Amino acid sequence: MIHRHSTMATAREALASRLRPRAEGSDEGIALLTVVMMIMIMSALSILLLGVVTAQVKPTMFAGKNSRTVFAAEAGLDAALGQVRSALGAADASGNVYGDPHKLPCTVQGHVGGAKATTEYKVTMTYFYEDPAGKDAAWRSANKLACSTTTGLSISPSFALLSSEGLDAGVPGLATTAGDRTLETVYTFQVSNTNIDGGTIYAIGDKHCLQATSQKAGATVVYVKGAVCGSDDPRQMWTYTKDYQIMLSVTNAGGSVVPLCMTGNSDGGGNIEITLTKCVVDNHNQEFSWEGGARWRGQKADGTNYSSYCLNAGGVYDDTELVGKTLKYGTCQGDNTLYGSFDPDARVGAGPAGFDTVQIVNFFEFGRCMDVTNEKVTEPYMIVYPCKQDPSGGSKLRWNHKWKYSEPTNKKGSLGAQQIVVKNGNPDTNYGVPNADYCLTTPLDTDSSTYVTMKQCSGSNANQKWTRNAELATYAESWTFTDRYGRCITLGDKYDGKWSKMVVAKCNGLAEQKWNAPPLSQSSKLTDYKELNN
Repeated sequence: MIHRHSTMATAREALASRLRPRAEGSDEGIALLTVVMMIMIMSALSILLLGVVTAQVKPTMFAGKNSRTVFAAEAGLDAALGQVRSALGAADASGNVYGDPHKLPCTVQGHVGGAKATTEYKVTMTYFYEDPAGKDAAWRSANKLACSTTTGLSISPSFALLSSEGLDAGVPGLATTAGDRTLETVYTFQVSNTNIDGGTIYAIGDKHCLQATSQKAGATVVYVKGAVCGSDDPRQMWTYTKDYQIMLSVTNAGGSVVPLCMTGNSDGGGNIEITLTKCVVDNHNQEFSWEGGARWRGQKADGTNYSSYCLNAGGVYDDTELVGKTLKYGTCQGDNTLYGSFDPDARVGAGPAGFDTVQIVNFFEFGRCMDVTNEKVTEPYMIVYPCKQDPSGGSKLRWNHKWKYSEPTNKKGSLGAQQIVVKNGNPDTNYGVPNADYCLTTPLDTDSSTYVTMKQCSGSNANQKWTRNAELATYAESWTFTDRYGRCITLGDKYDGKWSKMVVAKCNGLAEQKWNAPPLSQSSKLTDYKELNN
């Protein structure tokens, strides 16, 4: 009994203990609540952080592309400039190597990091004769030079505008082109715009030309068939120098090569055989003036006047007889004869002709001067013709080659509203007023004809007022004659199939619009480097 009572008492006490309230100060519930709240806060922060990280993926990808594409654009400029600088022609007779415009690229493109890489560049090359820096799109479109993907350019440019795009795959969620970048720069070509002398001297009628028998001292000069002329055979290439000498061009290569010139005997009569001897300045036996009648006349020993002798075949010959005849120095033949008169092509050169001799030389056809056609101021167009010479200083120069105008001070800047004057030396009154001043006259801008003509000078005739542009800010703008409408005197179609007529046209900076111009020399450089807005 005692044992049972004791067991039941113990059970009652355990039940009572469960039913009593918890003692004050217990924290078991608070701890649990704190854990739950911390879990909730950390979950919220994790979700927030995930959003921040996700939001930064796109800008990070964009920044990466942005860096890659600007490097790609720079690589494109380097690649394009490499191709431009390697567009070279063959060496000339002096061993100099010049650029070949036919090899210039129109576009250049490639990948950065291998052919399968997504990063690439595309470069567009636009060429100009005048500096395009700072010019708007309309100007660039109107003045760019035509570029062929197969033949490059037909003329040598002075400037290239390089526009290089750096491209890469698009960033998800953005436009495909977002992050692409474009760089632009202007490349100035190293230019030596000196005319390369060396052309063919044809006999009148172009059925024969002069050829040296060799390129060595003591060689003679013979007439050869027209069929083999103009082939750039070095024995047929001649240069007419500022010292009145007729030089075999290939012997002017410098180094150990001795320049050779046609040499006669200005003091002797008869028909003396022309030989090639070392060129010596002020050697009157090597001085010849191309004169009216298309003759090469020698000079007297004092160098101030013509001699009585000319270059010719030494006799009267027909077409077939002339072949193989040796060039001689003897009695001058008549005007424009097959066997005693010559038509040097423009590359032979102008000799000493220029502003100081009261002549106007074209820079493109650099052996041609302004000429009153057929010595008649009434002709409907004026031409450029082989430059005549006069060792006396101009007193014996034919009147139709004497064109008077004024250059700006020190040949810099412009001098406007001036006349270009020729005194009419034709005594026939059917062809203008003898001994009157005639002025070069531009056509009205409404006329269908663009030929410049000669009219008797009048101070009130605005179409006789020209602006002479000497050296200006750029070579493209320099050394021109512009009329009241802003047009430049330039070369047009041919008279008699040979001589260029003078016309007015929109100024373009090219060589055929330059008159009495010195050669251009400029160094290569990069300018106006900038990034364009994409």
